[in-house]
Order: sequence, then structure tokens, then C-alpha cells
Amino acid sequence: MKKVLLSIILFCCISSGLKAFENDLRTISKRPNSNELFVGGEFKTVFVLNAVSGETIRTFTVQGGVEDMVFNPEGNVLISKFSTKLSFINPQTGSVIKTFDERSGKFFLFERSNYVVFVDRYNTKKTKLLSSKDGSLIKEFSCDFEPDFSAISNNDQQMIIFSKEIELKKEKSLLTTEVKPISGYNVYNTAFIRQQSDGKGISYVTVDLKDMALSKTKQIPYSPKDGSYSFNVSWFDGNVFILDYETFIKIDSKDKVYPIELDKAGFSYACASSKDGRYIIQSSTKEGYIYDCKENKSISYNVKGKSQFTYSADICNDNDTLIILAKDYTIVWMNTSGNIIRDYKINRGSNIKFGVYYTNGFNKKELRDKEAAIINKELKALGLPEVDLEKNAGNYNLLIATLDSEDKSNNLQSALKNSGLQYITKIAPIE
Repeated sequence: MKKVLLSIILFCCISSGLKAFENDLRTISKRPNSNELFVGGEFKTVFVLNAVSGETIRTFTVQGGVEDMVFNPEGNVLISKFSTKLSFINPQTGSVIKTFDERSGKFFLFERSNYVVFVDRYNTKKTKLLSSKDGSLIKEFSCDFEPDFSAISNNDQQMIIFSKEIELKKEKSLLTTEVKPISGYNVYNTAFIRQQSDGKGISYVTVDLKDMALSKTKQIPYSPKDGSYSFNVSWFDGNVFILDYETFIKIDSKDKVYPIELDKAGFSYACASSKDGRYIIQSSTKEGYIYDCKENKSISYNVKGKSQFTYSADICNDNDTLIILAKDYTIVWMNTSGNIIRDYKINRGSNIKFGVYYTNGFNKKELRDKEAAIINKELKALGLPEVDLEKNAGNYNLLIATLDSEDKSNNLQSALKNSGLQYITKIAPIE
């Protein structure tokens, strides 16, 4: 039911004419020792911004696009991933230094870490520790379970490897706190109630990165997942904190697991932690909470402004400053007290063209014909070539127009909606 509801919400948001990049914007990273912010997504163009003003300094293309990107500690290598590919990029020129394509698993990136991790999810029970400088292999680890995701501690001294969801024989014995149902809808409470009694959980091991020693395998009665939305693993004062789309847990230094319950817990579309791990930030529609791991308390924030229903895309940090990237291409700099330091909408430059895309999803010809008539009427008015929906039936990402400004693309999108177009359109920059 949750997936159905989420799909409806996403459909309504996109169809209602939200601005460009609603589906494509993915990631932001602050370059160390520099006044530059890097923003990317599935549309291939990476924007390099002045961190203070948001003005575009330069752009470059990453083949395939970017799902996630981070810098090595020195800031001279930008590491990006897209699907099964990992690329090491010169951040000044955008030229690719080296690329890896590993189809049997997944790469995991960490802000300003000396390491990248590759988890082999299918063929073996191995996890590879790689250098963030060039992707060279540092160490390979074998677990007694199938690994699913991994994380590196904020200080680069520990790695943790988690298994896929497994059946637990004694789940109840692993519970340190039994969560009780509360009145009203609370995402965390609902997930904890379900997960603490479903007979499932995950295994994990920790690795001391000084001596590369693997701990014994432990289990927890919850099943956090590295999914398509936000995911954050961070360390503070000997504790490990795991925040995913719908749960928030703590593993203490004695391997006891505690659910973290918050009064106004909502779905996480983006999350991150401060460099020292003390503060963890969660964001949904440009609002959320900042959790203080030292004080065990949270504060709420809301930076929506005029955009009342805009999803957050990603969050990065600049030490104790938290930087939120939203789907409407606004960036908000915030301190750990939830106060806005600065915010702006990115100027994407004057040389970028914008494509208007259409989801050609109707399976009946008569419905496609109605949509084609609406689209081609608007294209003809602009002096643009018509499109053939029959020839492109089933193309869920059909480029129907290329325009030289975002405003023109938005105007076309609005005109299509006002003329009764039923299916989804979206806008993204193109080369």
C-alpha cells in the first residue's frame, strides 16, 4: 500500500507542473579546500558552482549520468557512480581518469574518505576496500553471510559490512527495547512494530582499518536497507547510527541495538551527518529534523519557502554546516541548530539546452492518438517538429522538444497540461 501511495504522490507532483529536473537531480558534494559545490544527476551534466552565490562556474559531462558523487580528502579527485560504473574524475576539467564497471555488486561512496567500498552481492561473499585516489584494491574481506551494503566511519578507522535480510531464530532475544504502538501515524513507530516481530533481521561485522581485523558476526532484529532513497551510517562516541527511509537505530559499543523514536518521524528522502558524526540530518520535503547524538534529542526545521511540496534530493556537509539540495534546484546552507546561513536557486548558465520529455505509457492506440494531438498542436505553434507516439509506443522517456531556456521548456510543459495532456512530462538539461 505504501508503494502505491508513493507512486500516486509522485505522479501528482510531476503532473502538476513542478519545475525542471524533478526526476533527475540526485547528488551534491562540497569540494574540500575550495569554494566549489558540485551538483549532478541522471541528466549527464555536472554543474560546478560558486558555493556562496550559487553561480555556475563551469560544467562538464559524465557519461550515463551521476547517482552519487564525493571527493577524496585532498579534493583533487571526484568519484562518481552510476548504476554499476565507478568513475574517477579530474574535478577541474571533468576528464575521466579511470572507470570501473562491476556488474556483480554495488559501490559505496563516502564524503572525504580515503576509501571506496565494493560489495559483491551476487557471486561471492566478498567485500573489497578500494582507494579513493584511484580505485586500487587495498584489501578483500570474506564474510560468512551474503553482504548487502557497507559503510566507513567518519574518522576512516572502521568499516562495517551488513548482510542481506535473513531469518532470525531468536529475534525477541535481540530486542533491547520493545517498541509500543502509539496513536497517530508515525513512520518509525510503524516500521519498528513490524520489524521487531517479523522473524527477520540482518548480520554484520566490523573491520578495524588499522590492522584490517574482522570482528565476529553479530545480528540485529531490524532490517535497515540501502534503497533508492536516503541512507546514512555514521559513528559518534563509540556508537553506530543507521538512518534509512523509514527507520533510525543505534548500535552501541557493546553491540546492543536501540530503536530511536521521534515524535514527528517521516519518510527520509535525503540524510547525512556532520563530519564529526554528532549531528544527523533527515529531510523529506525540505523539512525534517536534526538529531544530536550527544544529547539524544532532535530539533525540527522547515526550509520550504514558497515551494510547498518539493522533495529533497541530497545532503552533504562542510564540517558542521549542512547543505541541502532540493528537487527545485534550491540549495540551503544550515547550521546544526536549524538556522539558515544562506539559500539560493542555482543559476545553470546560458549555454544549456533543455529537453521536454514525455512518458508514452498508454497501451491503447486511441489514447495515444489523443495525447499525440495535444502534443503536436503545441509543438506546431512553436514551429517544432511533430512526434510520432505510435512509432515510439512504450518509450517512457521520449524527448519531444529541445528548447534553449528552462522558461520556454516550463511554458511548453504548462501548455501541455492546460490542454489536457494526461501522462507525465518532465524537463532536464541536455547536451
